[in-house]
Amino acid sequence: MEKMIGRMAVRRLGFSLLVLVLCSFVVLARDDRSSLSEWSDRDALLAIKSQVTKDPLGVLTSWNESSDFCLWSGITCGKRHRRVTVLDLRHQGLEGTLSPAIGNLTFLSMLYLWNNSFHGPIPPDIGRLSRIDIIYMQNNSFTGPFPTNLTGCLRLRYLFLYANDLSGEIPAEIEVLPNLLALGISGNKFSGKIPASLANMSSLLFIHLSDNNLMGEIPPELGVLPNLQTLMLSTNKLSGTIPPSIYNITSLVRLDLSYNDFEGPVQHDMGTLLTDLLNIFLGGNRFSGPIPATITNASGLAILDIESNHLTGPVPQNFGNLNNLKHLNLADSPLVSDLSFFLSLSNCTSLERLWLAKAQLVGDLPGSISNLSPSLISLWMSDNDLTGSIPSGIGNLVNLTFFSVGGNMLSGQIPETIGQLLKLQILNLTNNAVSGNIPKSIGNLTQLGDLLVENNNLEGEIPESLVNCSNLKRVYLSGNRLGGVIPESVSSMSLLNDLSLRRNSLWGPLPSTLGRMNNLNMLDVSFNMLSGQIPVTIGDCEVLETLLLADNSLEGVIPSSFERLRGLLDLDLSRNNLTGEIPVSLAKVSPGGYLNLSFNKFEGEVPQQGIFLNTSAFSVIGNRRLCGGVETLQLPKCTARDEGGKPAISKHFVVIIIVISSVALGALVIGTYAAISWRTKCRVKPSAALLLSELHQKVSYGELRQATDGFSSANVIGEGSFGVVYRGNLGDERRIVAIKVMKSETQGALRNFTAECEALRHIRHRNLVKVVTSCSSIDFEGNDFRALVFEFLPNGNLENWLHPGPEQEREKLSLKQRLSIAIDIAAAVHYLHNEYGTPIVHCDLKPCNVLLDEDFCAHVGDFGLARILSPSEIVSASVGIRGTVGYAAPEYSQGADVSTKGDVYSYGILLLEIFTGRRPTDDAFAGNSSLRSFVMVALPDQVMRVVDPSLVPNTSGSSVRGFGRYQDCLASICKMAVACSAEQPRDRPDIEDVCRELNNIRHIPQL
Repeated sequence: MEKMIGRMAVRRLGFSLLVLVLCSFVVLARDDRSSLSEWSDRDALLAIKSQVTKDPLGVLTSWNESSDFCLWSGITCGKRHRRVTVLDLRHQGLEGTLSPAIGNLTFLSMLYLWNNSFHGPIPPDIGRLSRIDIIYMQNNSFTGPFPTNLTGCLRLRYLFLYANDLSGEIPAEIEVLPNLLALGISGNKFSGKIPASLANMSSLLFIHLSDNNLMGEIPPELGVLPNLQTLMLSTNKLSGTIPPSIYNITSLVRLDLSYNDFEGPVQHDMGTLLTDLLNIFLGGNRFSGPIPATITNASGLAILDIESNHLTGPVPQNFGNLNNLKHLNLADSPLVSDLSFFLSLSNCTSLERLWLAKAQLVGDLPGSISNLSPSLISLWMSDNDLTGSIPSGIGNLVNLTFFSVGGNMLSGQIPETIGQLLKLQILNLTNNAVSGNIPKSIGNLTQLGDLLVENNNLEGEIPESLVNCSNLKRVYLSGNRLGGVIPESVSSMSLLNDLSLRRNSLWGPLPSTLGRMNNLNMLDVSFNMLSGQIPVTIGDCEVLETLLLADNSLEGVIPSSFERLRGLLDLDLSRNNLTGEIPVSLAKVSPGGYLNLSFNKFEGEVPQQGIFLNTSAFSVIGNRRLCGGVETLQLPKCTARDEGGKPAISKHFVVIIIVISSVALGALVIGTYAAISWRTKCRVKPSAALLLSELHQKVSYGELRQATDGFSSANVIGEGSFGVVYRGNLGDERRIVAIKVMKSETQGALRNFTAECEALRHIRHRNLVKVVTSCSSIDFEGNDFRALVFEFLPNGNLENWLHPGPEQEREKLSLKQRLSIAIDIAAAVHYLHNEYGTPIVHCDLKPCNVLLDEDFCAHVGDFGLARILSPSEIVSASVGIRGTVGYAAPEYSQGADVSTKGDVYSYGILLLEIFTGRRPTDDAFAGNSSLRSFVMVALPDQVMRVVDPSLVPNTSGSSVRGFGRYQDCLASICKMAVACSAEQPRDRPDIEDVCRELNNIRHIPQL
């Protein structure tokens, strides 16, 4: 028995040892497999690192074989096994391609690569990530088609590829991703139609397809998606009507179909069916028919933006049901509606913005406007057919910042209660019939930047209380019936840029303290009854560009202090009682402006320098005691004076005869010599216009007249200050050209023509307008005729693409197009500044001077203000054109020399306008605000708040976890624009550096 027990013990021991050995083998085998898997993940990560060519933040420096890969930056491993589950490299600025080894990270569940510069195709190996749940690869530069291999990622729930450079069609095979909740591929180059197979993805919550090149109609099959909350299709080329099935998606919260080519009516029961809608964007289409009254059944609606359509009225009466409504935009649509709907708007207690401009509203401005939400910030009702008066209850809108009702037919008085709007920055009542006095309470508006009340019937005096509005920059009171004297206190408004009191009944002297207005750029007091002398202190307004004192009763001499007005562009002193001699200092008035001294009592010699050499730039008619000047004035020669100031008279008649004879003979000789010299000079040094014509095929006035059908208005394609541009068919080959005909009657047009010819005969560049020829002749009635003929560019000027008029139905420029245009302009300016040889300063960079060809390639034109800077020549701002208000460099207003840095400033403002869609002269920029400061305060994290809405990715932050690389792209562009428009020239970059940086940005996503 004992032996048996012993044998059994031995057997048990042996079995135990066998089990132990087998278990050891299993453990060893598992350890080997684990070790192999770890090495596989390590090798995959090192392979990914090997294809990264740039790591500016050094995030991958920890990725080396001497450390545990689970501790590397951006890596998260599982707790139960040492396998990579999360790869997070977002916002690192990495450049390179994505290695196919990414497919070896088979335990990966989250992939975050957004906001980098990965390029090339998305490797097909990514389809082997069977455990992947989230893919965020937005804001890179991935190219190629939609990665169909992703269909192997059956657990995938979030796919964001927006703001890349992917192209081709969206594949129908995407339907095999059964768990997908969010599809974000906005901001690529996808074309073709929206696949109907998306309807098979019943889990979808978000579809973001905006800012692509998608065409065709919305697939009606999408209407079966039971959980869809967001459908964003804006800024594509979609057309047709909204399929009725879309109204069956009762879960919809946000619907954005803006800026496509949709048409037809909006279904009348939209609000009844889609009751959960919070945001509706339908603007920029061709929707017609009435606004659905049922829209108010979506009781949570916060934004209703349906501007720029063909929708008609009446406006629904029940907007008051929308307690959460914050933004209502019905502007620029032919509503032809009365204003009874205002009564219900008073129940919208959250309303902040109400935009109704150009909506063809008719009727009296209702008193119920006073009952709108106290939260109201912006109320725009300009350019309608409103009548009646401004209700006194307007003072209840205590948070109102912008109030614009200009361009209507309002009457009555400005209520005293306007003074309760303490946050008001813009008050626009222009072009109405408002009467009565300007209320003294206007002085309470200490934040007011723009007071625009011109062309009304206001009377009484300018209130002294206006001086309390210390932030005023623009005051336009012209075209009223104001009387009394101009208050001395107006001089204390030190921030004031523009003061227009034209065409009133003001009397008395100009304030003696005008010189305190250090920022005054324009003063217009023409057509009043002012008397006394021009204050000497006006010479202290050193940034003054426009001074208009015409049609008053001013007397005395022109103060010598005018010599200090180095930036003066336009000076009009005509029709006064001024005396004395014309100061030589006035010769410094810019030749691009105009000097009008006519109908005064000036005497003595007319200067013969500066602006006085160009008779088209000044006028001295109606001054009978003037003499001398250039010959074309045909004034009598100045008489020699004796020591007592009296004319020197000969004592002997014979001497007189001899002198007369000598003078006559001398005049004959001199005249003959001058004629010969003139002819020789013309042969030796022809005009710029003649030289330009010699470089090209010459063309006559008759040919241009025939090319334009007699300069028919039907062929006008543009008009500026100095010329009208016609489309024409020139020559036997009927070549399409653009013909710029100068307005010969306009002051400065000749100088503009000469300057443009001079510049164009020197320069050639792919991004500059191409001149065909010029014509300097006379028309069939004997009048001077001058014209420039350019290559025709079919897409017109940039101005009309950034700010299309109501009659222009145009697509919004994409981010890629805008950046390409910006780079083209920078290249042209770089050529002018650095590559031609002698630097050329354009002096007038702005959207209307940028033309676009059929491929949207930009060409800079209009060189009428250009300056060629020879090494021996310094062009002073006091004698040079400085460009257009809003675009001209600030130092020019202080008399600084014209320089290439001035062009860089203008380019910076232009760049801001291209990407924000806002003009620098927008009414929104009042007080201390400007387009530059508007953008600067939003950089870098809030840049999406200030860019053109069409450039904003249509996705919510809650579902996308940030805007990533796309945001940084726009931030980089805006930073460059802010740098270019720096206040001080020394702080601005050179245009060569600007070109380099923008070309670098060109290679990031969406571009």
